Amino acid sequence: MKTNYIVLLALAFIALTISSCRKEGCTDETATNYDPKAKKDDGSCEFEDISLKFPQITLNGNNPQSVFINEDYVELGATAINPEDNSEADVEIDNEAVNTNEVGTYEVIYTATNQYGTTTETREVNVVVGAGNYEGTFTTDHNCSGTQFPIAGETDITLTGENTLVIENAFNLVGGQIDLVVDGSNVTVPTQEQALAGGIATVTLDGSGTMNSTATSFVIDYNYDNAAPLIGGQGSCTVTYTRQ
Repeated sequence: MKTNYIVLLALAFIALTISSCRKEGCTDETATNYDPKAKKDDGSCEFEDISLKFPQITLNGNNPQSVFINEDYVELGATAINPEDNSEADVEIDNEAVNTNEVGTYEVIYTATNQYGTTTETREVNVVVGAGNYEGTFTTDHNCSGTQFPIAGETDITLTGENTLVIENAFNLVGGQIDLVVDGSNVTVPTQEQALAGGIATVTLDGSGTMNSTATSFVIDYNYDNAAPLIGGQGSCTVTYTRQ
């Protein structure tokens, strides 16, 4: 009985000795701290962040970039370097999604690749309406009174300031004008008095509206008070101005 106990103690001692002789460390050969003498992995392996060697892309100019509708899109471009040796990397540019014929937000994608991997960067391009998009000759469609607020069938709009415009010959037969203030696609008609027919009549008006997403037409809801005797009166109506 005593002999068996001694044998068990000896076996336990041998097993413990063998276990303690197995060197622990990183056993993964792809690790930066791989230990070829290690027999048992201790979870200490460290690996290089290979993404740090991917090309680094720098966008030129603004991001996001703003472009007025119907204007030519100008590509601002980008540069890229390889961090390992600071050499220049080629940048592929995909800007086919940009549509300057319609208001919206579009993406330009920049891609650079080296032996370690691929990097992409994105620029946001906002196609917007500006004051200049309201200039030109427009025809009108409306439900206004022909005597109280006689909107002309065709009119010219010109810039008078950075964000201000005037609708010339705004009223049928009697001339007159309407002043506008624009903020992107939003149109405001400040409260104003305009003389009609060389000052024979005066109309007080205001209103607001919006330009469509292709900058081909805009709609204004007017409120007016025509002080002319007999044919005057108060009311509201809607006018659609469409570019010729």
